Amino acid sequence: MANKLTARIRTGDTVFHAPSEETWIVAWADYESGYMAPCGWPTCQAPIADCRLLKSASDEEAAALIDQLSKSGRTDAHKAAAIAKATGRAALNQDGGA
Repeated sequence: MANKLTARIRTGDTVFHAPSEETWIVAWADYESGYMAPCGWPTCQAPIADCRLLKSASDEEAAALIDQLSKSGRTDAHKAAAIAKATGRAALNQDGGA
């Protein structure tokens, strides 16, 4: 099991966002830019550094959420699939948005 201090957040993970004191489900986390986006409306972005990992999603949960995001019409939905593919964690359902 990954150490919570070093674990990278990804699509489907549950995080605590310190500035808002809210618990979020991660739509995507881009370590190159240092930003992440939670699921929900309105869409927004926040620094990854402001988030603490509470629960890691399984590979299956992450893939299912990537598929749901690709079908949602969310304007940044492609980002979750692209990050998963680039990090070697591409969606299990290859006919989805990955």
